[in-house]
Amino acid sequence: MKRTPLYERHLNLGGKMIEFSGWEMPVQYEGIISEHLEVRNGVGVFDISHMGEIEITGKRAKDAILKITPVHANKLTPCRASYSFLLNENGGIVDDLIIYSLHEERFLLVVNAGNIEKDFNWIKELITNEAEVMNRSEEISAISIQGPKSGRIFEKLFGFALSELKYYSFREGLETKSGASTILVSRTGYTGEIGFEVYTDNNHILRIWDEVIELGAKPCGLGARDSLRMEAGMPLYGHELNEETTPIEASLEKFIDLGRDFIGRNGLITRKPEKRLIGVKLLEKGVPRPGQKVFCEGEEIGYITSGGYSPSLREYIGMAYIKPNIKERNLEVEIRGKRKKATVVNLPFYKRRRV
Repeated sequence: MKRTPLYERHLNLGGKMIEFSGWEMPVQYEGIISEHLEVRNGVGVFDISHMGEIEITGKRAKDAILKITPVHANKLTPCRASYSFLLNENGGIVDDLIIYSLHEERFLLVVNAGNIEKDFNWIKELITNEAEVMNRSEEISAISIQGPKSGRIFEKLFGFALSELKYYSFREGLETKSGASTILVSRTGYTGEIGFEVYTDNNHILRIWDEVIELGAKPCGLGARDSLRMEAGMPLYGHELNEETTPIEASLEKFIDLGRDFIGRNGLITRKPEKRLIGVKLLEKGVPRPGQKVFCEGEEIGYITSGGYSPSLREYIGMAYIKPNIKERNLEVEIRGKRKKATVVNLPFYKRRRV
């Protein structure tokens, strides 16, 4: 298994290591619930160095991005980040990703750890003459600092207010007060909380991680990251997203520009949605888990994609795909051979407090 440059730090902090997408990563330190609540009420830091970074450069780099993703063209402006997808010809999701628009001729795509090689090969296959494609995953590390108190750490690190960085924008080449350099710092995240992410080269990530910990951020593992993103209604590749599922079925159509051509557009237009994503709350004792069947009035109508305990809501929740024509809100989830009462809940389950 691969290890990030922060591996020894995780061990020294008591991290419980597991295999995740070919990487040895911390699932928790003190405990998933306490780490989850720290992000909701204070500030936590995650190692996301396992994520992949693919750079696309050249005079026709923007054309290449518009060809391989359905992103709205007006989002591809310098210093702005955009959520988007790689699609196959049928409109299925090859991967979801963040596009960082460095400038008109240079873009950085941040992709899921388990899909790096697949994405890199798919992009190279699609982009033959338009631009140069480079896999920079081995040389870039990253951490994500999330929580209502993340702004205090940001200001102490970089000397200006996090509020000066608009949501889904970024700055390149910032240095921390101790002199550690970064590639870019973005106001993004995957928890539903205010926060930011720091991308740097492998030589500087240890120093920045230590600075963030010294400033009061609690180290958090994959367990809290998953429960936080689920509460925030954010899909996860391999659970809510895959090559058989379209962004429309995943209720992510706002990220698609059907007014222009791109790989997968014809599939999206001609393909009738076969399912829709919903939120589910258990009304009886039971833990929803991926793959469990969902029923409505005795008929099997779908399946759970993600599920578990919500530390913020103190309830058992899940996300599920059901048949698109089902309007009934009272459902049942089959858990260990018994059907438990559940109800449909609008996503996201949790919205952060506005301050």
